[in-house]
Amino acid sequence: MTDPSLTENEKYQKIKMATEILESKASHEEKLLNAMGDGAALDRNVDKTIEVNDMYIESIKAKLMMLDHI
Repeated sequence: MTDPSLTENEKYQKIKMATEILESKASHEEKLLNAMGDGAALDRNVDKTIEVNDMYIESIKAKLMMLDHI
């Protein structure tokens, strides 16, 4: 995003696309977690849940950054 040759609109569109991809991946991972349910892999589920939550947080941070530039 520090490429000086990009216009503000191009930077906005790139961030928007990146957040959509990140949210899609997080949603997919969340669905996989829900399908796995409880069981012997509980520690792995907790780690994966934290990872999914972090994806959503990164997406939110990117969107806030976009709002700052509007």
